[in-house]
Amino acid sequence: MVAMAGHTRDRFAAMGDVGWHQTGSIGLVRSQDMLTQLVRSTQLLADYRIPFQLYSSAPVPGALPVSQIKEIHPLLNLDGVEGGLHTPLDGIVNPADACMRIVQQAKELGAEFREGARVSSLRTCDSANGMSRVDGLLMDDGQEVRFGESVLLAGGQWIRQLALTAGALVPTAVAPHQYVIFDQVPGVSNSLPVVRCCEEQIYIKPEVGGIAVGMFEGPHACMPPVVEHRNLEGHVPGDAENELYETELDKMPDGLEAAMALIPSLTEVGIKGGIHGPDTHSADHEPIMGRLPMLQNAFVATGFLSLIHI
Repeated sequence: MVAMAGHTRDRFAAMGDVGWHQTGSIGLVRSQDMLTQLVRSTQLLADYRIPFQLYSSAPVPGALPVSQIKEIHPLLNLDGVEGGLHTPLDGIVNPADACMRIVQQAKELGAEFREGARVSSLRTCDSANGMSRVDGLLMDDGQEVRFGESVLLAGGQWIRQLALTAGALVPTAVAPHQYVIFDQVPGVSNSLPVVRCCEEQIYIKPEVGGIAVGMFEGPHACMPPVVEHRNLEGHVPGDAENELYETELDKMPDGLEAAMALIPSLTEVGIKGGIHGPDTHSADHEPIMGRLPMLQNAFVATGFLSLIHI
């Protein structure tokens, strides 16, 4: 996953006008146990030759004092912070621009896109060794699309129900995620790193002069009834692609308090908006990638949002 994240970063940086900003990111911890985990994680970064800088309140070889985190993020209040891990090559991107650019590049390589075409089921046939293979798709309009190559399921919240039509189980569910955007804060620019607080399970990032704060709560709070029903039934309607839910600040009071304690200037501005929408998560908060069981030519890629709060 570290290698894939590095490849993705390099791709975005090379794409051109997709809103890429190399902000870097920093993870903060508030206990000695979490600091130990942070120190251990640096071995993986070193193995993949990813630049990093460790900060620690305790003597650790190569680590800088926690107070020096202020040099890369002057707005932070570091009271109670025991350590931090800065990865300077991380960045942020405009998702819509990046998506359109990826589509453009894929078309240049011969890919065909069918917007608004909904797949209702996968067609399968028997193959060797007791396995099956996907040999076509059935569209909502009744059209059949036949093919002989491999198929990749990367349909987010629809993957679970689509894979079931071929007899495969993909253990995912929708977990609505709420983030809010504070008004403009003096000193905020895209040069500030994205901040992740491990114990509080929040992230803080620059957002057009303001600050965006999101939280991954557990156990889940304020679950919209429609989402709870879909998770139980295993079916998401095809017209839910742009669906958002009503803002629920009650699901993240602890996260907002933690963010305002970490960046005190947030207490001096208001909240100008927010987004409460669906995220697709796996059962164990790890991405699900690879060939589907008992299907010779069907592969899956989902659950990547699970990585955000780890």
